[in-house]
Amino acid sequence: MNAPKKELLLNVAEELFYKFGFNATGVDRIQAESGVAKTTLYKYFPSKDDLIYEVLKRADERERADIEKIIAASAEGGYPLIRLLLERLVALCEKDSFNGCLFSNAAAEFMHSNSRLREVFDEHLQWIRQRFSEILTRCGADGSGALPLLVVYEGVLVVGRSVEGKPLLDSVETLLQPLFSR
Repeated sequence: MNAPKKELLLNVAEELFYKFGFNATGVDRIQAESGVAKTTLYKYFPSKDDLIYEVLKRADERERADIEKIIAASAEGGYPLIRLLLERLVALCEKDSFNGCLFSNAAAEFMHSNSRLREVFDEHLQWIRQRFSEILTRCGADGSGALPLLVVYEGVLVVGRSVEGKPLLDSVETLLQPLFSR
Protein backbone atom coordinates (compact mmCIF):
# COMPACT_ATOMS: atom_id res chain seq x y z
CA MET A 1 0.00 0.00 0.00
CA ASN A 2 2.90 2.38 0.61
CA ALA A 3 4.47 1.97 -2.83
CA PRO A 4 1.57 3.83 -4.51
CA LYS A 5 2.21 6.75 -2.12
CA LYS A 6 5.85 6.84 -3.12
CA GLU A 7 4.84 6.86 -6.80
CA LEU A 8 2.30 9.59 -6.11
CA LEU A 9 4.97 11.70 -4.43
CA LEU A 10 7.34 11.16 -7.34
CA ASN A 11 4.62 12.07 -9.86
CA VAL A 12 3.60 15.24 -8.04
CA ALA A 13 7.20 16.25 -7.40
CA GLU A 14 8.20 15.75 -11.03
CA GLU A 15 5.24 17.75 -12.28
CA LEU A 16 5.96 20.64 -9.92
CA PHE A 17 9.73 20.59 -10.44
CA TYR A 18 9.21 20.60 -14.18
CA LYS A 19 6.65 23.39 -14.14
CA PHE A 20 8.15 25.68 -11.50
CA GLY A 21 11.77 24.61 -11.06
CA PHE A 22 13.57 22.55 -8.46
CA ASN A 23 14.62 25.36 -6.15
CA ALA A 24 11.28 27.17 -6.40
CA THR A 25 9.29 24.08 -5.41
CA GLY A 26 9.25 23.33 -1.72
CA VAL A 27 8.69 19.99 -0.04
CA ASP A 28 5.67 21.45 1.76
CA ARG A 29 3.98 22.16 -1.56
CA ILE A 30 4.72 18.64 -2.83
CA GLN A 31 3.33 17.19 0.38
CA ALA A 32 0.21 19.37 0.24
CA GLU A 33 -0.56 18.69 -3.42
CA SER A 34 0.03 14.96 -3.05
CA GLY A 35 -2.11 14.69 0.06
CA VAL A 36 0.47 12.31 1.54
CA ALA A 37 1.40 12.74 5.19
CA LYS A 38 4.66 14.58 5.80
CA THR A 39 5.99 11.62 7.80
CA THR A 40 5.37 9.34 4.81
CA LEU A 41 7.13 11.77 2.49
CA TYR A 42 10.19 11.83 4.75
CA LYS A 43 10.07 8.07 5.18
CA TYR A 44 10.62 7.66 1.45
CA PHE A 45 12.72 10.77 0.87
CA PRO A 46 14.72 11.91 3.91
CA SER A 47 15.70 15.13 2.10
CA LYS A 48 14.58 17.22 -0.83
CA ASP A 49 17.79 16.22 -2.62
CA ASP A 50 16.82 12.56 -2.24
CA LEU A 51 13.44 13.31 -3.80
CA ILE A 52 14.99 15.25 -6.68
CA TYR A 53 17.51 12.45 -7.23
CA GLU A 54 14.75 9.84 -7.44
CA VAL A 55 12.69 12.02 -9.79
CA LEU A 56 15.68 12.40 -12.11
CA LYS A 57 16.64 8.70 -11.95
CA ARG A 58 13.07 7.69 -12.80
CA ALA A 59 12.92 10.21 -15.66
CA ASP A 60 16.24 8.87 -16.95
CA GLU A 61 14.90 5.30 -16.93
CA ARG A 62 11.78 6.44 -18.79
CA GLU A 63 13.85 8.35 -21.36
CA ARG A 64 16.13 5.37 -21.94
CA ALA A 65 13.14 3.07 -22.40
CA ASP A 66 11.56 5.48 -24.91
CA ILE A 67 14.78 5.69 -26.92
CA GLU A 68 15.32 1.92 -26.82
CA LYS A 69 11.75 1.35 -27.97
CA ILE A 70 12.30 3.54 -31.03
CA ILE A 71 15.61 1.83 -31.81
CA ALA A 72 14.10 -1.66 -31.43
CA ALA A 73 11.06 -0.83 -33.56
CA SER A 74 13.03 0.75 -36.38
CA ALA A 75 14.16 -1.26 -39.37
CA GLU A 76 16.27 1.76 -40.25
CA GLY A 77 19.76 2.60 -39.14
CA GLY A 78 22.02 5.59 -39.56
CA TYR A 79 20.45 8.97 -40.11
CA PRO A 80 16.88 7.68 -40.62
CA LEU A 81 17.01 6.25 -37.09
CA ILE A 82 18.44 9.49 -35.70
CA ARG A 83 15.66 11.37 -37.51
CA LEU A 84 13.07 9.22 -35.69
CA LEU A 85 14.68 10.10 -32.37
CA LEU A 86 14.72 13.78 -33.28
CA GLU A 87 11.08 13.65 -34.39
CA ARG A 88 10.25 12.37 -30.92
CA LEU A 89 11.94 15.43 -29.42
CA VAL A 90 10.13 17.80 -31.77
CA ALA A 91 6.81 16.22 -30.76
CA LEU A 92 7.69 16.81 -27.10
CA CYS A 93 8.64 20.42 -27.83
CA GLU A 94 5.31 21.04 -29.55
CA LYS A 95 3.28 20.10 -26.47
CA ASP A 96 1.77 23.02 -24.57
CA SER A 97 3.18 21.59 -21.34
CA PHE A 98 6.77 21.53 -22.64
CA ASN A 99 9.09 23.42 -20.33
CA GLY A 100 12.51 22.36 -21.55
CA CYS A 101 14.54 19.28 -20.74
CA LEU A 102 14.11 18.16 -17.14
CA PHE A 103 17.78 17.16 -17.00
CA SER A 104 19.04 20.45 -18.44
CA ASN A 105 16.77 22.32 -16.06
CA ALA A 106 18.27 20.38 -13.15
CA ALA A 107 21.80 20.94 -14.41
CA ALA A 108 21.17 24.67 -14.65
CA GLU A 109 19.99 24.80 -11.05
CA PHE A 110 22.56 22.44 -9.54
CA MET A 111 25.60 22.63 -11.84
CA HIS A 112 27.94 23.82 -9.12
CA SER A 113 26.02 23.12 -5.95
CA ASN A 114 25.13 19.42 -5.97
CA SER A 115 27.49 16.88 -7.48
CA ARG A 116 25.07 13.97 -6.87
CA LEU A 117 22.37 15.56 -9.00
CA ARG A 118 24.89 16.73 -11.58
CA GLU A 119 26.05 13.11 -11.81
CA VAL A 120 22.57 11.97 -12.90
CA PHE A 121 22.64 14.58 -15.68
CA ASP A 122 26.14 13.55 -16.75
CA GLU A 123 25.22 9.84 -16.79
CA HIS A 124 22.09 10.62 -18.81
CA LEU A 125 24.07 12.47 -21.47
CA GLN A 126 26.82 9.85 -21.50
CA TRP A 127 24.28 7.09 -22.12
CA ILE A 128 22.69 8.97 -25.03
CA ARG A 129 26.13 9.70 -26.47
CA GLN A 130 27.04 6.00 -26.24
CA ARG A 131 23.85 4.99 -28.05
CA PHE A 132 24.61 7.56 -30.78
CA SER A 133 28.12 6.18 -31.13
CA GLU A 134 26.68 2.68 -31.57
CA ILE A 135 24.20 3.89 -34.20
CA LEU A 136 26.98 5.66 -36.11
CA THR A 137 29.33 2.68 -35.92
CA ARG A 138 26.64 0.22 -37.07
CA CYS A 139 26.13 2.17 -40.28
CA GLY A 140 29.86 2.38 -40.97
CA ALA A 141 30.32 5.96 -39.79
CA ASP A 142 32.85 7.20 -37.26
CA GLY A 143 31.53 6.77 -33.72
CA SER A 144 33.33 9.93 -32.63
CA GLY A 145 30.54 11.86 -34.33
CA ALA A 146 28.38 11.02 -31.32
CA LEU A 147 29.40 14.19 -29.47
CA PRO A 148 28.32 16.65 -32.19
CA LEU A 149 25.19 14.56 -32.60
CA LEU A 150 24.50 14.88 -28.87
CA VAL A 151 24.98 18.65 -29.08
CA VAL A 152 22.40 18.85 -31.89
CA TYR A 153 20.03 16.51 -30.05
CA GLU A 154 20.12 18.65 -26.92
CA GLY A 155 19.90 21.80 -29.05
CA VAL A 156 16.63 20.60 -30.54
CA LEU A 157 15.22 20.60 -27.00
CA VAL A 158 16.27 24.23 -26.63
CA VAL A 159 15.09 25.67 -29.95
CA GLY A 160 12.31 23.20 -30.69
CA ARG A 161 9.81 25.35 -28.83
CA SER A 162 10.33 28.36 -31.06
CA VAL A 163 11.20 26.80 -34.44
CA GLU A 164 8.61 24.81 -36.36
CA GLY A 165 9.30 21.07 -36.45
CA LYS A 166 9.79 20.32 -40.16
CA PRO A 167 12.14 23.23 -40.93
CA LEU A 168 14.08 22.42 -37.78
CA LEU A 169 14.45 18.76 -38.73
CA ASP A 170 15.40 19.65 -42.30
CA SER A 171 18.14 22.01 -41.13
CA VAL A 172 19.39 19.42 -38.65
CA GLU A 173 19.51 16.84 -41.43
CA THR A 174 21.67 19.12 -43.56
CA LEU A 175 23.98 19.62 -40.60
CA LEU A 176 24.23 15.94 -39.65
CA GLN A 177 24.45 14.22 -43.04
CA PRO A 178 28.26 14.56 -43.18
CA LEU A 179 28.52 12.46 -40.00
CA PHE A 180 26.86 9.57 -41.83
CA SER A 181 28.75 9.83 -45.09
CA ARG A 182 32.23 9.10 -43.78
